[in-house]
Amino acid sequence: MPLLMVIMFGMGTSMNIKYFLQISKMPKRVLIGLVGQFLTMPFISFSLATAAALPPEIPSGIILVG
Repeated sequence: MPLLMVIMFGMGTSMNIKYFLQISKMPKRVLIGLVGQFLTMPFISFSLATAAALPPEIPSGIILVG
């Protein structure tokens, strides 16, 4: 888990204003990405964890990382 935190921090600190200006030019793609990130991926991870009959702690971790 600490490695994941370091990776996410590194990705966040490498962004600059140029990235945000590019994002503002394509709102439809951003919306598609948000839907995928917050609806599709957690649903797929929940479905896979449920199908594998894992203990309750494991699916919650999979959903949060996904």
